[in-house]
Amino acid sequence: MATELRELTPNESAKIGGITFPAKKEFLNNLKSDTSTSRYQALRSKISEHIKKNGSIEWVDGVFGDTFRNMGFVEDYIQTEKGICSKFYGCSCLFKGRLNREAIDSGATMKRVLMATIKLVFKHKFSVFFWALIHRKKAIRDFVEWFIDIYEADYKKKVYKSINEFSSFPQELVKSGLKIAQSISLEYPNVISEDYPKGKIDGREYRVKVEDLFYCLGSFFQNDFAYGSRGQDVLSNLNKEALLMNPRKEIIRLFDLALSRENQIKDKIILIKKIVMVALLFPLVKRLAISYLLELDLDKIKPDEADRYFLGRRESYNFGGKTYQGRKEETDRIDKENGNVIIGL
Repeated sequence: MATELRELTPNESAKIGGITFPAKKEFLNNLKSDTSTSRYQALRSKISEHIKKNGSIEWVDGVFGDTFRNMGFVEDYIQTEKGICSKFYGCSCLFKGRLNREAIDSGATMKRVLMATIKLVFKHKFSVFFWALIHRKKAIRDFVEWFIDIYEADYKKKVYKSINEFSSFPQELVKSGLKIAQSISLEYPNVISEDYPKGKIDGREYRVKVEDLFYCLGSFFQNDFAYGSRGQDVLSNLNKEALLMNPRKEIIRLFDLALSRENQIKDKIILIKKIVMVALLFPLVKRLAISYLLELDLDKIKPDEADRYFLGRRESYNFGGKTYQGRKEETDRIDKENGNVIIGL
């Protein structure tokens, strides 16, 4: 979660991210690190100089792991071929993305609405699914339009506007979705709107709403690190040949893989699995899901060294099928070789 650290007066204190921090000078004095004192002091001086020069500094709580209190202070944001990356003081690895509190909070609200609605649907599953199976096309279209209404209410205003800002994994999710959306026929081919944010065809178009659906999907995985990292880990194991032979079996295998590696949110993954399995009962959804997964460039979504670094000290999920201890040792090695200084509390 990204937050701004204000420059405080000597007698002032501020509550940031649920923790009360003392004034700037005392705050910096209280920071701890397991690296050499000289490098730590040099890093502390750089952060202090940044605050003095800019009046504030953005920081991310817990970016280096979930087993100890740590903070990443943003030195700069860099546009790379893999999207916008955050450069933290004292760290040689670039973190993919620019964590935005407004986008995270808005996405969390949207997620709660969706989950609450889905749970309500499951309470009346027989009547709802019976109607949906009879009116398949209408049910799918109504769902897309309902989902987009929620997306446009707030979340759409908080997320990236350019696809080039996205990191590799969510960017590939969006690009593949946009290709799939092109198969949908236009209903208003002669109507052009300059008001549509991405400069596409009139917003009444069902194709546009489907494109927004995939744009929202990419935005969600971009801004929700927990789900984004898990999704990247699982989809990088997709077997396209197995998908073609038996789509349902391969998708179940991916969910089972996720559950075998999960240590924290198994109940939520089980719920998502149930939703997907029901959705695949619709032939149109099944065809689109297969086409979408086949469109993904797996080489572009596989975690790289920087991804593995920021996942190395997390116990909540066994990324790459590796234990926490094994991943931590590798991350510690990178810190040692590159002289990284991790700021803890």
